[in-house]
Amino acid sequence: MEARAEKNSTPLHYACQYGGIAMVKTCLNQGADLYARRTDNASVLHSACTGIHDDVLTFLLEKGLKIEDKDKNSYTPLHYATYHGKNIEVVNVLLRNNCNIEAKSSDGETALFLASWKGNADIVRLLIQSGANLGVTAEGKSCVDIALE
Repeated sequence: MEARAEKNSTPLHYACQYGGIAMVKTCLNQGADLYARRTDNASVLHSACTGIHDDVLTFLLEKGLKIEDKDKNSYTPLHYATYHGKNIEVVNVLLRNNCNIEAKSSDGETALFLASWKGNADIVRLLIQSGANLGVTAEGKSCVDIALE
């Protein structure tokens, strides 16, 4: 389980993103490193948040991975989930586990900013209903400015 691919991703990174819970467990049973990092410092938790498998995310959180983990640009798993927007339930799992909804990237972007920028309307609604701050700005624009573009 030491093979590495694009961005130094491991098979476990790919299983978390594309596979499913059975594949993730298989990788771990074969000795995959639960704490492996890509070259951008993204963890397997970040990878899980780009996919559709909320059960994988729940499993990784139960294994003790940190919900506020950051990559090299200070993006958290919530940033990844809201940017990619493939499964609103992934965002729900993070919110239910008390992630910081106002976490900012090194560029000042919040999850709401990224969801607005990507046009992920259902996730934008969920974040607002969960108390996300509409007044946060990044790159000189608010979430409302981004949504109106």
